[in-house]
Amino acid sequence: MNSLKKQRYSILPVALATSLLAAALPSQAAICTSNSNVVTSTVSDQKNRDAGGKGGHVGLHMKDASAPLPPSGDNSQMGKSAFKNWATFKSAFDTWKANTTKTHVNCGTSGSVKDIVDASLVNITEAWKCTAVGANGICSSWQKITPSKVCFIYYNKAGSTGTAGKWLMNTAYPSVNADCT
Repeated sequence: MNSLKKQRYSILPVALATSLLAAALPSQAAICTSNSNVVTSTVSDQKNRDAGGKGGHVGLHMKDASAPLPPSGDNSQMGKSAFKNWATFKSAFDTWKANTTKTHVNCGTSGSVKDIVDASLVNITEAWKCTAVGANGICSSWQKITPSKVCFIYYNKAGSTGTAGKWLMNTAYPSVNADCT
């Protein structure tokens, strides 16, 4: 009986140390909507542009975008779908982030991953597609669309052409296509 007590008590410190070490080590893959830099990059267009390295280009997909467009996008809204404004996008992302009934993608060590979400789930019932742009790339003519999906695309790439090794919301947009193409 005495040796059993010794064994039980000698295992306890090892188990405690192992669990503390596991909690202290960064996870290789975590849900993207819980990544602090991703969340910060959804606060505003400026925060998205400043989120790491070359930044994101969510601002390209806003009906009320203004020049200059984000440098990481293709500098034109032509053919792009758009949210009404940043507040509409932010509300959709926050609703998705709070959703616990659907699977969210994980952000691993690098690359690009996306959540494709039913538009109705995040309260996006209308969107717009750009059909003409001015010289500054800002849309001058919009066609109203009814999206079926909303795409949240996360990205991380080390180096000067990437995001400085930080995950961010690279882009987000409403889509009429089930696969967000």
